[in-house]
Amino acid sequence: MIGALMGASVALRLEGAATWFWIDEALTVGLASQPFTEIPSVLRLDGSPPLYYLFLHLWMSVFGTGEVATHVLSLSFATVCVPVSYWAGRSLFDRRTALIAGTLAATSPFLTHFARETRMYSLVTLLALTVAATFIHAFVRGTRWATVGLGLSLTALLYTHNWGLYLAVAT
Repeated sequence: MIGALMGASVALRLEGAATWFWIDEALTVGLASQPFTEIPSVLRLDGSPPLYYLFLHLWMSVFGTGEVATHVLSLSFATVCVPVSYWAGRSLFDRRTALIAGTLAATSPFLTHFARETRMYSLVTLLALTVAATFIHAFVRGTRWATVGLGLSLTALLYTHNWGLYLAVAT
């Protein structure tokens, strides 16, 4: 079932993968094209955390800098939201909730939009889902391992987008 949902997610979101860059995407590719070790210092001028740009830099070194190549990174993060949503629903509630959560992740218009852009928003969504699920596991269910997952996912989110500060305060 998860494989089918992930396949549907990719099929839904592949349309538009070849769309030209808009200004923010072009700037993102330009920033990620800097030497790997210089990306964090370049981003100090921009005010953005560096994690997505570092991922994109590595991705572009393998797959190239074109629209389709860079959009597929965002598509990949959006696609991984499907099994993470399923896991969250299954581990916190039941199979029915898992199927609903996975289906919502596979068909979300928000994720569909941002899966087609070379920006960090699908990674932010993936990390926020992980933060929410591990938070509930750690502090509602009392599952010890989840505190490590929460710490890692929240740290990654803080290094991906400044919005992570709001979620950190909320947790």
